[in-house]
Amino acid sequence: MVPSAVLESDQDIKRESAQRLKAEYTALLRRRRRDIAVLGSGAKLRAIAISPDESQFIQTQKFNVSTICRFYGVPPEMMAGETAGHEAYTSPEMRGTDFLTFTLRPWLYRIERAVSGLLPSTQRAKFNAGGFVRATLLDRYTAHKLGIEAGWLLRSEARELEDRPPIPGIDDQPGGAVA
Repeated sequence: MVPSAVLESDQDIKRESAQRLKAEYTALLRRRRRDIAVLGSGAKLRAIAISPDESQFIQTQKFNVSTICRFYGVPPEMMAGETAGHEAYTSPEMRGTDFLTFTLRPWLYRIERAVSGLLPSTQRAKFNAGGFVRATLLDRYTAHKLGIEAGWLLRSEARELEDRPPIPGIDDQPGGAVA
């Protein structure tokens, strides 16, 4: 427990005097009024607050988080930093998409190029970045259905995107029904 203030005196204060001074000052604090405190027995009131040095240290820590986040391109709120203006109102999905687009994607591209250079010329490495920002289950299934109905996504590909095991002949079945 840290008291809000200390009553100090260079004189010897008896227990009764100390209790009386404490009771008077506590009563002032409870009323939360800015009354003038009259202290006897050479007592001095010293408020306990964060020193300017400690306050500066806290501010420096916040600045360090922001600086590191800026250096690596990570949104500060992902590292328990302060949220900046308009980003305070974005959805978690949008923040995830922004993180993928502006932070991860450049690094993923570099890794893909480096690994692809080590593979045979007929192969290349590719991250499935869409897996990083998965939408809700309903949104994903709706997107798969639209792709299958439009003809640019096979049922087997949709299963693969969902990390589901293959079903032989699923792409040969008419009407989208799975046996």
